Order: sequence, then structure tokens, then C-alpha cells
Amino acid sequence: MNKAKRNLSFIFVALLATAFFVLQFFTGCSSSEHEAGESGKTYSVWFSYLEYEELCSGMSKKEFTEFAKECAANLSKAGFNTIYIQAVAFTDALYSSSVYPPSKHLPGGIATSAKGSSPRERDSGIHTGVGIGIGFGKGGWTRTGVEVSIGMEGRAGNYPEEEESSWAKASYDPLKILVTQMKKKNIRTEAWINPMRSVKEEELESLPDDFIVKKWAKQKKGRAFLHQGRWYLNPYYPEVLRLITKCVSELVQNYDIDGIHIDDYFYPSSLPEEIDAEEFEKEKQKHPKLTLKQFRTVNVDAMVRQIYAAVKKANPELTFGISPSGNIQTCRNSLFADPAHWAKQGSVDYLAPQIYWGFLHPAKPFVPTLNEWKQITAGTNVKLIAGLAAYKTGSAQSTNNAEADEEWQKSSRILADQTLAAIKADYEGIACFRYASLFSPSPVNSSHAEKELAALEAIMKR
Repeated sequence: MNKAKRNLSFIFVALLATAFFVLQFFTGCSSSEHEAGESGKTYSVWFSYLEYEELCSGMSKKEFTEFAKECAANLSKAGFNTIYIQAVAFTDALYSSSVYPPSKHLPGGIATSAKGSSPRERDSGIHTGVGIGIGFGKGGWTRTGVEVSIGMEGRAGNYPEEEESSWAKASYDPLKILVTQMKKKNIRTEAWINPMRSVKEEELESLPDDFIVKKWAKQKKGRAFLHQGRWYLNPYYPEVLRLITKCVSELVQNYDIDGIHIDDYFYPSSLPEEIDAEEFEKEKQKHPKLTLKQFRTVNVDAMVRQIYAAVKKANPELTFGISPSGNIQTCRNSLFADPAHWAKQGSVDYLAPQIYWGFLHPAKPFVPTLNEWKQITAGTNVKLIAGLAAYKTGSAQSTNNAEADEEWQKSSRILADQTLAAIKADYEGIACFRYASLFSPSPVNSSHAEKELAALEAIMKR
């Protein structure tokens, strides 16, 4: 009798276990339907403010929701599993923000025409922030034998308290809608911001009067600087870094996103020395061997580290990635960005260098450039994602090399072959710039783009 009961119990447990594993199997098949095949690779695409302008300008909330559903379906069908959605392009907000005023690129426009204001300072002074300690310890980062340690000790202070902004709001929140629809298709979403780039010179007056960036620009005290007709934020100042990280914190706290993403807009190229000469001389007094290149590079590094800290403080599982220029020398010498140092110090989870050249490019051929970037992350846990120029498909180039000029026209599987090359080089995956180039190309390139996408899809879904 007892033996029979034991047998029945065993059979019952076995049936339950079988049912459980069967359920897990089918659930797993369902959830992995939208992942990039079995490879576990990252297949991503950028969705920029240009997509809002070109594909959905003037849409109602209902229309945009349908558009977002279509975007998610397109990406899922093709095998993409990650999207970088632009949230900040020009110190503006493509989402519901109390940090930046609403962007003119919002697909639904502004809810009201009244000009509001930003978070207001309770006093009239511009305060410097708590010292951020951009120091590198013994054996740390050095340039030409000089150990760089810009402590900014003399700029400690208290930030002014702020009130909730009262400026006009977006008629609806496109970021929230896109994130919701992407999640339904199991597509990872990262909010993409340009932290330093601001408005054009002629657009400054259109900003709310109390927006801090407008005040900085008018005060001409270095927090914002004008270069070639555009305003930029100066990452030397702690109050500037605070504004940037406040935006990051707002995004990671208020949206169900998987991370924060920034691209290659750091210091603009060809920046004259006088732009930040006063700040540089102040630090040079403490570090006589300090160069301007070192000074600006440390400032960018401080911004990167503070963004990383803000992301991880909100949730250690969130990712922070950067998509720098694919030309390493341009990064270091023109934009004052040092991806190798970010990787070494662990202030970034992945790098997605914009390797926007073909296989035959005379100066930056694709495969050798892939390998150059592998040296940047060697010995670290930082992953590499190859940024691909989907916008070049079907277009003639100007490289002073006939074969390279025609490469993107003659081949209709460059993106696919570049993806295979990246995988062979042990890259984590690829990122295509941009969504419209693949799913809503110009009529001239539509046939070519369709073939490129089909070839790419065959790889991503295998």
C-alpha cells in the first residue's frame, strides 16, 4: 500500500516537472521571438530627432501611437533587439521634462503657446557646485609624463534650490509611447542624449527667459560658449555637469528604459584656445605642465564619469554606452574624448564607435578600423558595438578612390557583410544609423535599402 502511494507520488511529481519544462520551453520560444536569433548579439538602431521631423511631424497622440507600434513591429520583424531613442538633441526635451524646455522637434508640438520658465534660482547668483574631484591616483592617467589631477577644490559651494518648471509642455510624450511599444516587442530601449550641444545662435531668444542655459549664454561667464554659430555647454563647470546629470536622473527614474546612450558631440572640432583660456590658465597655475588638450580631455572625462554614476545610482543593472567618432585620432585630438581611458577606468559599459566607412575606404577601411577599436577595449570588460552607416546605402561617396566611391552603390549587402565582419572580430553587435534609412528611405535609394535590409535581416534572425 505504502509502495503504491510512493509510486503514485513519484508519477505525479514527474508529470508536474514535465508540464513545467514544457511550459518553460514554449514560453521561452515566445519571448525569444524578438531577440536576435540565438547569438545573443546586440542588433540596434538609432532613432533621432530627424525621425520625428521626417516621419511623424504633426501627428496626434493616437496617430503617433500607431506609428510607434509600426516601428516596433518593423524592428522586431527584421531582428533588431535594441533601439537608441533620442531624448535630448540641443539642450531640449523630446520627452516630458522639468530640466529642459520642450523641443521644437516634438512630433505633436507644444500643448500651449504660453512661454513658461525653467526651474528658477531662489537667489540671483550663479553658484559653483560641490567639488567633483577629477583626480587620478598614483599610476593613473598621464599625458607626456604629467599626472593630471584637476581637483577644482576652489570651486566648492552650494547649488541654488529649484522650483518646478512652468514652461509649456509637450502635447504628449513620444518617448513614453515609443518605450511602451518597444517593450511589447521585447526590444531594449536606451534614451539617447547629446549632453553638450545646444541651440544655434539665432535660436537663443526663443528659449524661455529663465532657462539656465539661456542665462549662462547671456552672462558670458564661460558656462556656455558660442562656436561657429552654435552654443555648447562647458563641462569644466560643476553646475553644468549637474544640469546634465539631472537630466540623466530624470530619464532613468521616470521611464522604463534599459540605459542611457550618448554619441560623439563633445567639444566641437576646431575650437579656438580663447574659448576656455581663463579656465585653463586657472588650472595651469596648479599644474604648470598641463596642456590644453589634457585640460579639455579631463573635463569630458568628468562628464562621462558623472553620467555613469547617475545611471548606476538609479539602477546598477542599467547600461551606459557611448558612440564616439570612429576615428580614434579625431576623438582624442579634435573632440577631446578618450575612449581608451573610459574603458580602462570602467566608466562606460559599451562603446559603439561610428565606423561609417566601407571596406574599400582609402583612409579608414572597415576591417582594420574594427581591429583598431579592439585595442581600445583590450583587457577591460567594456563591450564593442560597431556603428554602421545605413544612411550611405545606394549612395555615391567622395573618397578620391573610384572603387570606394562606388562601393555603396555596387553592393547591396555592405551592412550584412560588415555585421559578419564585426561578429568575426568578437564584437557584441552592431548599430545602424538610422531608422529611416532602413525602413523609410528616400525613393532614390528605396530599392537598394530593401535589399540591404533583407541581407541584414537574414543574419540577425539566424
